[in-house]
Amino acid sequence: MFKKEQFKKFSLVEVSIYATIIVFLLIVVLLFFRGIYPERRDRERIQELAILERVLNTYFRDHGEYPEMKEWECLGKDQMENGTFSQRIRDYVPEIPQDPLFNPEKLDSKFCYWYKTTQENREYKIYAFLERGKEIYQIYSPDGKWIYTGQLDEVFWFDSNWKFRKKIVIDHTKIDNDLNNFPLLLYLKDDDVKEHAARKGRDIIFIDSDGKKLKREIENYNSLTGELFAWLKIPLLSSVEDTEIYIYYGNPQAVEIDDKDVWDENFLMVHHLNETLGESLDSTPNVIDGKLYGDLERESLGKIDKCYGFDGIDDFVNFGNPNVFSKIENLTIEIWVLSKQIQEDRGILGWEGTEYGPWQIIIKKQNVLFQVNVSGDIYKLTTRMLSQENEWNHLTFVYDGENLISYLNGERKEIKDKVTGSLQKTRGEFLEIGRYLKESWIIEGQVFKTHSFNGLIDEVRISDKARDSVWIKTSFENQNYPSSFIKVNQQELY
Repeated sequence: MFKKEQFKKFSLVEVSIYATIIVFLLIVVLLFFRGIYPERRDRERIQELAILERVLNTYFRDHGEYPEMKEWECLGKDQMENGTFSQRIRDYVPEIPQDPLFNPEKLDSKFCYWYKTTQENREYKIYAFLERGKEIYQIYSPDGKWIYTGQLDEVFWFDSNWKFRKKIVIDHTKIDNDLNNFPLLLYLKDDDVKEHAARKGRDIIFIDSDGKKLKREIENYNSLTGELFAWLKIPLLSSVEDTEIYIYYGNPQAVEIDDKDVWDENFLMVHHLNETLGESLDSTPNVIDGKLYGDLERESLGKIDKCYGFDGIDDFVNFGNPNVFSKIENLTIEIWVLSKQIQEDRGILGWEGTEYGPWQIIIKKQNVLFQVNVSGDIYKLTTRMLSQENEWNHLTFVYDGENLISYLNGERKEIKDKVTGSLQKTRGEFLEIGRYLKESWIIEGQVFKTHSFNGLIDEVRISDKARDSVWIKTSFENQNYPSSFIKVNQQELY
């Protein structure tokens, strides 16, 4: 033992150093045990889940179903109360495994093995909290074949009437700057959706990471292949972090209706040109539908699902003289075109009744011409696109009140500045796709001269807002290769 005089030999500085060393060693020891014991418990949990998996598979082989549990139940509580699970499984396992931290006094604790069945007891779901991984370890069925690890803070289930969902991650590296209320094209071809979604996709909905329902329009869903083309209004498409959403399906009672508010208030008209019967339908609330003329080919293979085919003789779509186009201060036109031949002076989209209407898009051998009438002055600019056969191109033309700008496949091509005024239509004019009105020579079916477009046209959009370059580039890349924008995770079941 130290004598009192010996302690007096230590200076105050030395005592402080020794105290610091002791505290440091205590912290190291504490951290060691805090790390090693959770890891051991996690390993134990995984081993016990594997035991439950084998037991449940054996039970399934004997009975053709799993022990029924319609709602989530803590297996520790079930065993304490000699519940349904315990009674049915007692012949298959001497003792039901329990979470290492299970506390009988806290039956709602996360430290428990939770269990439930679905699909008339032919599927089950079980999970446990992993301390070190901060995850939920989930085993799916049938026959215990599917193991899935989901995040602890995963989005709560939107509605239990939907039995299946998948997380969809939108790659932020595809977006140069944040975009608000962007209409994202989502394309899937998924066997799980094919198996469980309702016919025509009437039960398919999309939920964001905050649990809010997204506005969506399904352009087409093929229940035989699981192929889905859908437009989603993304409130904030981030360029900094991935955007996470969920697709829900598997609700036979649901009848979801397409939402016209997928398209923000600046869209004057949006036409997918995929109708098999009747008129071409506008997807916006403005309801600017188009009447088809000639022998226009429907259901042609488009850039996005189906489109219209124009024969270069007398095919066109007429939209009348909508009031929303009376006076436009800003304009964005977006359109996909595929030319089936090298052609000169053929109309793609424009106002008819006069050669100098508010705007015309005309394809030529060496270019695509955008001609506009701004407050009585005629301006022309091009996309510098050669007339090529059987190649899809995305054309965009913008007027921002001061500049006219053309884009080809998301890339800016030409700009004319010092342009001021508004685009105004006059009486007797009408909007058309597929031609522009000039004299055509067609005698007894033989075409000597025509101004009708020969090729395919898809996804026509007109806005009274000047969309910026990021919007235009993102629109092109998303529509050109939609699968590259997303990653689809494994199926989850309720």
